[in-house]
This record gives sequence, structure tokens and C-alpha cells, in this order.
Amino acid sequence: MGRHKKFSREDLLTKAIPVFWKHGFADTKIEDLEKVTGVNKSGLYSEFSSKEEIFVESLKHYLKQRDGSILQKKPLGWHNIRNFLKVSCPAGKEGGCFAIYSIRDLSIVPEEAHKILSSSREGLKNLIQQNLIAEWVKDSDELATVILTFFTGICLEQNLGRKRAGAIRQIDLFLKRLGYRNFVRSSE
Repeated sequence: MGRHKKFSREDLLTKAIPVFWKHGFADTKIEDLEKVTGVNKSGLYSEFSSKEEIFVESLKHYLKQRDGSILQKKPLGWHNIRNFLKVSCPAGKEGGCFAIYSIRDLSIVPEEAHKILSSSREGLKNLIQQNLIAEWVKDSDELATVILTFFTGICLEQNLGRKRAGAIRQIDLFLKRLGYRNFVRSSE
């Protein structure tokens, strides 16, 4: 009879995400994952075939949790886009977006991660575009691309330790420049 594992796959992935997030794929070592998860190397390799698989599964797990439901809230519109940007750019040690940070290692991550990241970005762009269409915005495809690019940049800026209030001001100014003027200035 085999030994019963003392960890859940979901818990292991949840604990692995911050390690990959902080160090990136290239600089994350199996020893780092052992330390943070409390699972030794043989336990990790009994669950996953490689560090590459742990990374890919962590990315899938993260994206499943970040489901884009903010962008699907009815009624669709600018308020959803603003709320998505606000929620996706929290301040703190893991501000920004793990998927966006994973793009920095695109040249070395497994090909499956490329597909996952591309699909995720296309899904976000489509959701943003649906909100723009609901507002009767012309060139919604192009503008959705611009908003997605802004999202990428503001997530990366969180690496600089920006304060949340500064990020909110940037989001509000950006949306105002795009024509969204119906937001309430908050003290966040």
C-alpha cells in the first residue's frame, strides 16, 4: 500500500504562486518550493513531473481564481473596466498580476504557458471590448487593446512599490482621457 500524501494539490499551487511571482520562473528553485510548501522534493515530483509543470499548473490555478467576473457584471460599461483595473492593481508585496509578471520569462517558460497567457489576455481583451460596446464606444477593439496595455503597465509598476492611492489616480486619469468621466473620485 502506497503512502498517503499529506498535502493538497490546490494548497501546494496556492503556496507556489507567490514564489514564482517574486522570483520569476528562471530564479525559482525547487528548494524554494520545498521550503514554502513544506513538501519535500520527492513529494513535489510525485505530484508534478518538473518545475515547469508546477509553474504551468500554478499559472492555471491563479487564472482560474481571477475569473474576470468583474468585467461580466451587469450592466456592462466603463464602471466594470475601472473596477477591474482597481482590483487587479492592489498595493502590497504581490501587487499587480502574476500572469503579467510571468510574461517577463516568456522566452524560457514552457510552451504551454505561452498558450495559457495568450488565451488569458485575449479573454480579458474580449471582456473589456464587450464593456466598451455596451457604452457605444467606437473602435472598441483598438481601445480594448490600449486598455489591456495600460493594465499590463500598471501591474508592472507595482514592482516599484507604488502606493494604492497613486495607482487609483493613474487609473482615473487614464479613463478620463479615454472619455469615461462618470466615476466618483474616491479617497482610496
